[in-house]
Amino acid sequence: MSSKEAICYQVLKKHSLIVDFEGDLAQANVPDPLPDENYAHWKSRVLGEDVSKVVLYAPIEPAGQTKMSTLQSQAGADNFEKVVRAMIKAESERAASAVEKTIKDTVREHAT
Repeated sequence: MSSKEAICYQVLKKHSLIVDFEGDLAQANVPDPLPDENYAHWKSRVLGEDVSKVVLYAPIEPAGQTKMSTLQSQAGADNFEKVVRAMIKAESERAASAVEKTIKDTVREHAT
């Protein structure tokens, strides 16, 4: 999982936000949310000063006459798809690790 996708996944888990950005991250881990924090401070604290083009994905209700091609270009969800894949991979790895641990524990218990 790339750093960007890992950070996007951490932001989703900790802050309940779907985010995309360009640039280098100042840190490898996403800090916990702060109460009453504004967006500018959050962006600087969580993503760092070296990121640009930060986009937050939020649910919208478009007008009925809006063309689907317009919505698709506005969504720009290429990175979101990668984040979802990273989430699935992380959950799969976590489940595999839990199964492996359970097997080892069971073998150890029955070996004695």
